[in-house]
Amino acid sequence: MQLLRRRTTVPTEEKLAYQEQKAPTVLEWLLKQPGSLFRYPLELAVCLLSISLSLYHFYVAFAGALEAHSFRSTHLSFILVLCFLLRPLGRKGWKEPKNWWFGVDLLLIGLVIAIQVYVIWDIEKFILRQGDLNFWDYWSGTLFIFLLLEATRRSVGWAMVIISGFFLLH
Repeated sequence: MQLLRRRTTVPTEEKLAYQEQKAPTVLEWLLKQPGSLFRYPLELAVCLLSISLSLYHFYVAFAGALEAHSFRSTHLSFILVLCFLLRPLGRKGWKEPKNWWFGVDLLLIGLVIAIQVYVIWDIEKFILRQGDLNFWDYWSGTLFIFLLLEATRRSVGWAMVIISGFFLLH
């Protein structure tokens, strides 16, 4: 019993203070910057998208669930856009200066938005075509899976992409 007591340590104030220090959120960082909020359009877009996603979920919780396909695809599209903005390609984080890889991020965001518009445009026909998909349904679905795998690679890493790819092919 004495051996167990020696190994269990109570965290000191320094350890607790260190654990409480986190990297600031995008909104905290943006509000601490001097000058206008419009000097940082990317950060402002991330904040507005995050707030919009929260409001979207509050609306769905209050007004009742939307049709499942439209709700899920809209949620996933919001998350993919935020992932591509917060985990940029070719940079360590969103605070670093933008490079030419930012154009690839914008292209991926544009593809996510285009696929979302395609799905939502006529959701009833999209749902009724299940089992009899057309050319654009196949391509948009395949592209959406690749976009999801890229977001997974950026946020979680290659291990989850390999596992997901294995089960997709299996």
